[in-house]
Amino acid sequence: MDRRYIYNEDELRFENEVKKLKLRAQFGMLLDDDPEGCPRRENEWLNHLEAYEQEYADYNRVKVYSYIGEPRGIKPAELISRYEIEKELGYLTELLACHNIEVSTICDVNEREFYRFVTEDVMRTEIPNVHGNGHVRRFVYEEYYPNDVYDVQVTIIDFFQKSFKGEWKLLEGKLAPKVQTIKRTTLRRTKVLNRLRKWLAFYEEIDLHDIRFQKIEVEGRKAVVSAYVQYDAALAVAGESHVGEWFANFQLAHDGWGYWYITGVFIPGL
Repeated sequence: MDRRYIYNEDELRFENEVKKLKLRAQFGMLLDDDPEGCPRRENEWLNHLEAYEQEYADYNRVKVYSYIGEPRGIKPAELISRYEIEKELGYLTELLACHNIEVSTICDVNEREFYRFVTEDVMRTEIPNVHGNGHVRRFVYEEYYPNDVYDVQVTIIDFFQKSFKGEWKLLEGKLAPKVQTIKRTTLRRTKVLNRLRKWLAFYEEIDLHDIRFQKIEVEGRKAVVSAYVQYDAALAVAGESHVGEWFANFQLAHDGWGYWYITGVFIPGL
């Protein structure tokens, strides 16, 4: 039997997440989630990307600086005045774009630091010496210099989005094997997910409306978070719609490979 027909959508989405992690670890690719898209089409697309990257992985590799023709006149960041930095950065990004290389940042980074990132980190990175295939190489600042506060925020937002959508397979990867709950008891991840599933069954539909982070403290590989969570929901029994709000606390730990997972969930119902 063709394995494509074995998986349900949740299993395919879980496999897609694993493939994205693999592509990121092996080839530095940063891929967005597409929860509204077709998981089968996304799976085929990820398989194509993986095959493409593997095909060219053994090609002669050169530094980006050589790949774009070793342009002269690129000044060190510390030698450029604040009046010139915007112009020089624009020149560099256009030059890289001509060679199908994109540089970007997720969070706010000042222009001088971003210029330094491009001229030092990106230019020294080795890539396959393959031209003219239309493939775009993307370099993201946070892939080199992670923003822990941002990553923690994304993890918490993702927790609620996947919970409310019932994407339990994907949510499993966000939790530690054992999780502390609001009653200060430690439960297995599967039991926490079962409690969360039963609790959310009271709602016919529930959507994340807003999260207002009150506190994010990161110390080493641990983080604590406090936030107000607003949601739009319809009760499964009465069908009445309402907007509600919880105050939630979380504990998180870093896995040492670029990802945060949840070790403590302190919300009503758990």
